[in-house]
Amino acid sequence: MRSAKQMKRILPVLLLFLISTSAHSQWVQLNTDSVHDYSAIYFLNSDTGFVCGVENYTSGDGIILRTLDGGDSWDTTRLAGTGWLMDIQFLNSNIGFTGGEDGGIYKTTDMGSTWTPFPSCSFPYDFASFYFHNSDTAFVLSFDGQLKIYTPGTIPTCSIIGNVGATGFIPGTGEVSFYSNSIGYVAGGNGKFLKSIDFGNSWQNFNCDSSLYIHDAKMIDFNQIIIVGGTSWTNSNEFGASTVSFDGGVSWSTNNIFSPHNIMATDFYNNNFGICVGGANSIFSTTYSVGSIWSTNDAGMNWMLVDSSYSDQLTDILIVNDSLAFAVGMNGKILRNKALFGSVGIEEVKQESVSIFPNPFSKYIKIVRDEKHQNSSISILNSSGMLVSKETLLSGKQWIVDTSLWSIGVYFLRIVTSERSTIHKIIKIE
Repeated sequence: MRSAKQMKRILPVLLLFLISTSAHSQWVQLNTDSVHDYSAIYFLNSDTGFVCGVENYTSGDGIILRTLDGGDSWDTTRLAGTGWLMDIQFLNSNIGFTGGEDGGIYKTTDMGSTWTPFPSCSFPYDFASFYFHNSDTAFVLSFDGQLKIYTPGTIPTCSIIGNVGATGFIPGTGEVSFYSNSIGYVAGGNGKFLKSIDFGNSWQNFNCDSSLYIHDAKMIDFNQIIIVGGTSWTNSNEFGASTVSFDGGVSWSTNNIFSPHNIMATDFYNNNFGICVGGANSIFSTTYSVGSIWSTNDAGMNWMLVDSSYSDQLTDILIVNDSLAFAVGMNGKILRNKALFGSVGIEEVKQESVSIFPNPFSKYIKIVRDEKHQNSSISILNSSGMLVSKETLLSGKQWIVDTSLWSIGVYFLRIVTSERSTIHKIIKIE
């Protein structure tokens, strides 16, 4: 049972969710298939992309879809007996990998025209996500939460190097990826977030809220990380939430519960603008399932419902460029958006019209509004997302904030106008 305080917090979200915004959405379902269940999507460029999944939940056949024309048409490859394919990645235009159930990995060398079994050790569990550095080294996250380094070679080896808690056997749960060649990250159950800065040789645990069941993470840059998930992965009535770090995972904002259903995946176009998807899964609820799309224009601090008209859970989201995005999900959902920024109510970032100095700061910080631009609502939050100070700054005016009594650390400056919202990291020093 939820407490009165929790329900008071959730009721506005439920009300918002019940108001369908599909009339304003530019997301279009590309196919009429209602059999396949899709797990992940990967694009090489704006024309060539791939979707992986399973023929259906009880089938033993993996499914890979490929488009060569930006989603207008798709060809289908069935991998008999492979089970559910949970992830897909390409090293270049020809060499790619997929896999998932029973620890199987499959490789293509001809841009997905054919797939063959790839040498693998006996994974004791199905895996949720993988990342190949190259054909010789990969990192695999299994559904029991074990992070393993995988070296195919003549004699394949798999060594456990970390644990993030069980992720659960559904697509979209758990994530292992690399922001750069040397910087990797892993997210899973129990609010655990691991990060490596040495090519995956060692991993440091940056825990966020243990009540957040992490499904996906996105490292925007070395410092900014957005995590999405929920409070459960089997209960359709649990809520979706997010948390944000602006200091590389050292501290996290308070969990933002914004969806009446689990959030499964997120992707970002830049530091401020992103999309996440989720919903209730028909595997666990045959009478109640739904898919939803949300957007943010303030670095994941707040989310706006874009569309809730889909009949089953959405499991992955990919922003290809500023005018093309795809989402996939259960019961054959492949969605495309070719008017991305117009549909989610955000605009391209123009040159910021507010000056902030000094930064880092000590005893004060000065914020000056360009006289050529409109008024702004400016908020300063601490690393936990708590409001420290707020001001409405008129055109051409300045705001000098006394920070002498503030604690040393990271703060966030949120600037809101009628056009957009942006967030800037500021640092208090001695």
